Amino acid sequence: MDPNQRFWSVNASDEGLQRSVNKSIFAFVARPLTGTKDNQCHIFCDLASSQPASAIVSFANKVLPLSKSSCNML
Repeated sequence: MDPNQRFWSVNASDEGLQRSVNKSIFAFVARPLTGTKDNQCHIFCDLASSQPASAIVSFANKVLPLSKSSCNML
């Protein structure tokens, strides 16, 4: 999760009304096991209220086979 609690502003349309909705930002940093030393950062926001960013990050922390000493989830 973004430690600065920044949001992604998304335009939404409900019953013909246009509005801006703030969505939580979260990211995953993928580190290669061998070879290159370049990391990849994948940034997401929680578009569906049924799957908030906190639930997705919690699930990833449980299922990814990485030790906490070698990886930090944002």
